[in-house]
Amino acid sequence: TSVCPCCQLTAVANSKSEIIMGSRQVEKDSFRPATVMTLSRLGKVTNERQSIGGAPWQINGCPLKPTVVAVHDSKIFAASHSGGEATPGVIFSVSNDGGKSFKPRGIVHPSAAVSDAPTITVNGSRVLLAWHAKVGSAPRRVYYRFYSLSGEPIGEIQELDSAPGVSQFPVTAARSDGSFQLLWQQADRIWSTTLTAK
Repeated sequence: TSVCPCCQLTAVANSKSEIIMGSRQVEKDSFRPATVMTLSRLGKVTNERQSIGGAPWQINGCPLKPTVVAVHDSKIFAASHSGGEATPGVIFSVSNDGGKSFKPRGIVHPSAAVSDAPTITVNGSRVLLAWHAKVGSAPRRVYYRFYSLSGEPIGEIQELDSAPGVSQFPVTAARSDGSFQLLWQQADRIWSTTLTAK
């Protein structure tokens, strides 16, 4: 109950075939935290919804911002746009106990005027987080960063090398060789590239 009606659900399965589901909760006075919960193979709640953290976001309406999740063993990685931050943007959080609690890692792109539409994938040794953002007067572009399994950033934030103009709405997947496939929308086309974690 109390699920934000228009913030789309997301879900991944862990090695136990449990479902890790991202959603947004509506609390008293219309605070709307991004949350993660775990469902057993039988659909029973294993872990109740837990906020992934970040500054409280009070908004009288649905922000239309999903909570994306990725999982490796007992670690769960989550990201979502939060309008509660001093500079609205994508926040990143890590659970080391299978979703019982989350440790927020903060805004992923503090120099951006706004960041949004995160996507997150883990390949077993690295986490790839991608999003689109507006930096300065430049049009919306896709950015990404790698993280360790403990949630520590690896290297700097990278702007995706793509054609001029607006690039947006990235999605990612991990390949069996350990590389990542990143796809994004540019004008009326979908583009794709392969990234290798260093």
